[in-house]
Amino acid sequence: MNGRSILQLAGAPLLAVTVWFASSWVPSQSGSADHLMGQAESERAQVSADLVNAATLPAIARQLDQRIRATELAVPAAAELAQFITNTGDAATRTGVIIDQIAPLSIDSGDNLDGPVVLPADTSSILVSIGATGGYQNLLNFVDELTGFDRLVLVDVIDLNANEAISQQVTMDLELRIFTTATLTPQPQADVGAAGDSTGSTR
Repeated sequence: MNGRSILQLAGAPLLAVTVWFASSWVPSQSGSADHLMGQAESERAQVSADLVNAATLPAIARQLDQRIRATELAVPAAAELAQFITNTGDAATRTGVIIDQIAPLSIDSGDNLDGPVVLPADTSSILVSIGATGGYQNLLNFVDELTGFDRLVLVDVIDLNANEAISQQVTMDLELRIFTTATLTPQPQADVGAAGDSTGSTR
């Protein structure tokens, strides 16, 4: 057997091994490439989502700030009775109503409300009595003004009585609650007739 034949015989197994290696290696590399492409696409999608989220963060922060501010106005950290009386007087002026008396009646600590209103922890409620006189529609507008305050106002009692001496005038007795997160001493409900010095007038 000459040298050329020996080389041919020796080369045949080598060629077979090369073909086998190539056939097994190429699919493996192809699968790996597909995996890498899929991973890259997933990372690209995640980066895009992160960018979108980052872009919306300032708007979300503004919304949270607005909600916190609204809650602080609705349930302030101090009783602010003087400011409430001033706002009530302004509402009476706008609606053409005369306030006969306004007095805080009682304070309840840790008030829990039934219904959809959710108050901050350690909230106290202040029960306030208001007596007012005016036309029927004027008084209704006055109540709308009160419940439209930035501060949370819940009306518990509305009592309307027509004044027989002045047919166009109606007297109204209101009992409402305002709220604060200030630490207040609970008090028993006062007698409206004994409000005395606690009663304020805006006549």
